[in-house]
Amino acid sequence: MNDNNSLRNRYRFSFLAIAFAMITLPAIGLYPSASNGHTALTMLLMVVVAAGMGLAIWAN
Repeated sequence: MNDNNSLRNRYRFSFLAIAFAMITLPAIGLYPSASNGHTALTMLLMVVVAAGMGLAIWAN
């Protein structure tokens, strides 16, 4: 099986850029939501960060 044309290899930079955004951008709302006691929003933002980390691992 030729893996050179796989989706992961063709769009690697795009996937890594999206993963970077998913890891860094939620931090803007994470601190205020955690300090104000908004548990559901905090958990949602943490799930976005974790999904971004998973995407970065998959893309590499």
